[in-house]
Amino acid sequence: EYGRSMGNIHHYSNGLGHLIPTGWSTDGSGGVFRSILRAARTETPWRRLLLEHCGLKETTSARVRLWWFYSRKDDEKKHSFRELDRETIGEELPGHVRVVSKVIPVDADGKVARGNEKTSGEKLAEQIFQAASDPSFKPQVDVTCAEVSAGCAGQLSQFFWDSNLLSPPEGPQSSEVVDIIVAPNVFISWRKASPEGRAVARMREIDLVQRNGSTQVFTFPSSRKIYICSVRVPREE
Repeated sequence: EYGRSMGNIHHYSNGLGHLIPTGWSTDGSGGVFRSILRAARTETPWRRLLLEHCGLKETTSARVRLWWFYSRKDDEKKHSFRELDRETIGEELPGHVRVVSKVIPVDADGKVARGNEKTSGEKLAEQIFQAASDPSFKPQVDVTCAEVSAGCAGQLSQFFWDSNLLSPPEGPQSSEVVDIIVAPNVFISWRKASPEGRAVARMREIDLVQRNGSTQVFTFPSSRKIYICSVRVPREE
């Protein structure tokens, strides 16, 4: 239900999500449908490939965590980013890796702004009824609204917030952690323009934006490496 900006099922079912027969986790960190574990494993070395996409070596001593984020392709415009100068990262990056700040709408308490936003289908249906009663009305096919304009965090913003990716990783402070979020339907236009068919962004900052426009910018330390990797993943994978 991230598509409706409602967060994971625990948030709007008072914890009843664990009753789903496929085995939703109840440890408070969200959940995974265990039926995925019955899928046959492939021989594709995704860890190595994704590290290469991010300009990292497979022999890295860092602890690498891979995250899977899937969203609707027509919701791409909803995800808000601010592109930064590559020099702000303070280290050499491959030419195809951009540096961004993730823009996240927050409420008056500084928490991620949630809400039950209408789906694209519901918005289009409203226009159909309006066109039926007013022949002069011209419907708009593109009904996607950026999350900051809507005042309601999109899927990816809620994912970052709920997964604790914005907090320091657990474990020894000296150990380096690399987080790679595989997001096939983010940065689609960047990916289409890439000869390699990939788009990668290093997330250096986050912008917390309230409805009145006031913004707080937080910068991750150089040791905190978060990548968003847009690459097509075959359905069978």
